[in-house]
Amino acid sequence: MDSKLVVEQMNGRYRVKSAELAPLFKQASDLLKRFPQVRITHVERAKNNGADALANMAIDAHVKKSK
Repeated sequence: MDSKLVVEQMNGRYRVKSAELAPLFKQASDLLKRFPQVRITHVERAKNNGADALANMAIDAHVKKSK
């Protein structure tokens, strides 16, 4: 993930201050508990182009489907 803040929040080093993001954080945390092992690491944006492109494609497809 290229968001250092989210990586640190998901790893428990930073707390989620935003009331709007707290439910999403809880949902993500609950989903991660289903896996026996999880590692969330920070990847610099410049080294994360492929994953970023795939994420954008998924978001665009979801938005298009929702219209």
